[in-house]
Amino acid sequence: MENHSRFTQKVAILACLLLTCSTACGSRGIPDSLMYLSQPRPGLVPEVFAAGIVSLDNQVEFNITFTPDGMEIYFTVGTRTQTSIMFTRLENGHWTEPELAPFSREYANWSPFISGDGQKLYFVSDRQPDASSPRSDPNIWMVERTEKGWTEPKYLDEPINSFDAEYTPFVASDGTLYFLSNRPGGYGQIDIYFSKLIDAEYSTAENIGEPINTQYSDEGMVMTQDGRYMILTSNRPGTRGDVDLYIGIRNEDGSWQPPQNLGDKFNTSSPQYAPRFSFDGKFFFFFSEGDMYWVDSKALDEFK
Repeated sequence: MENHSRFTQKVAILACLLLTCSTACGSRGIPDSLMYLSQPRPGLVPEVFAAGIVSLDNQVEFNITFTPDGMEIYFTVGTRTQTSIMFTRLENGHWTEPELAPFSREYANWSPFISGDGQKLYFVSDRQPDASSPRSDPNIWMVERTEKGWTEPKYLDEPINSFDAEYTPFVASDGTLYFLSNRPGGYGQIDIYFSKLIDAEYSTAENIGEPINTQYSDEGMVMTQDGRYMILTSNRPGTRGDVDLYIGIRNEDGSWQPPQNLGDKFNTSSPQYAPRFSFDGKFFFFFSEGDMYWVDSKALDEFK
């Protein structure tokens, strides 16, 4: 992957970002050669995604998300001074130079996720709901697509956000919002929660429970759109380093099997974070050793 000195420098940056710090239908008429920033497709061994375009030496890159038509890509970039959401779009057969998303020009912003219909984008920010708010922890925000572009960011009030930290949103095909929180009453340091969308309102947030959540930090989750399995990161015993990628399989009754470590193909002695799937589910993305990596999703088949 990368040499050790570069890894050490870039992961040191990310360590400050992540703690405070895919998806639906296939392409619609986009030539295969232009999809995914026109990058050659990876095989069953993870490789750096879009070196020189997304993955650069002077930053860390994580939490990528795609519109359902595959024509827009959003991702997080972290530097020594700021964490921002960047985007690129396909225009006239060419991908635009990545630039700041319009809702990410102030504050620290990260972990974008686009809903399956492409009309909403959820992200995490350290901005306050209003000038008088006592809340300073990172929380989840949302923008909606209009004919003129994205709306102003909307704060997701209770039962999603609390006086503690909420981050890394993921929206399932049925509208259920999954997120991470260190709110009181959890199993460990950081837990995965979910809130069902019922009559356009979010229900009381529930802890996803054991065996997914443990007394350790269980975070960074993403789920396939059919809900059959999830990928999460955890520092539970048995990791190869600080944080490893795990896969959790859902039983027919809706319960979860104990997560399996994804092994040496994915995990190293350095931290692995930010699991995501491409909009068509064909590719799996994650952060490792300072860069964004991707791999054919078939590489996960042996664990299912």
